[in-house]
Amino acid sequence: PDIPTGEGNLALNKSITAKWTKDNTNAANSTARPLSMAVDGTRNNCDGNYGEFGSDNKNESAYLQVDLGAVKSVSGVNLYRYWNDNRTYRGTVIELSETADFSGVVYQIYNSDADGTLHNRGMGSDQTYAETANGLHLTLTGPVNARYVRVYMHGSSSGNTNHINELEVLGR
Repeated sequence: PDIPTGEGNLALNKSITAKWTKDNTNAANSTARPLSMAVDGTRNNCDGNYGEFGSDNKNESAYLQVDLGAVKSVSGVNLYRYWNDNRTYRGTVIELSETADFSGVVYQIYNSDADGTLHNRGMGSDQTYAETANGLHLTLTGPVNARYVRVYMHGSSSGNTNHINELEVLGR
């Protein structure tokens, strides 16, 4: 869907990193598919425009983090992942925080990690799903203040590497 009137994509062209959840070391691994592609405003993954992190050779949780540059009023998140083969990504967690290390107040807005063991972010009740061009759209019940957005992933039915075509953070 389109971005609501009066709001913008707060993540567009912002600073982005990827880390292994276990030890916070660098999980970005592709010069051909840099993380910046995940926040460049292009939703179409048919041309290979997606940020890639993690590794098929490492079966471990990783997260992508976007710095919005300042605390903003966030009303929702749209997540588009690689969908051409209808893959299903394993348990995913999306969180918002005002602090870069997520030590302060954390708003968990999506969690499909059913038993809570993939990322150690608690048990989730959201369902995993086969990816499509429609993506995942999360509208918060009310806006929250956040500067950082994390998407925890642990690979998919097609391998352990994570692919985010576009992450849109909606708000003012």
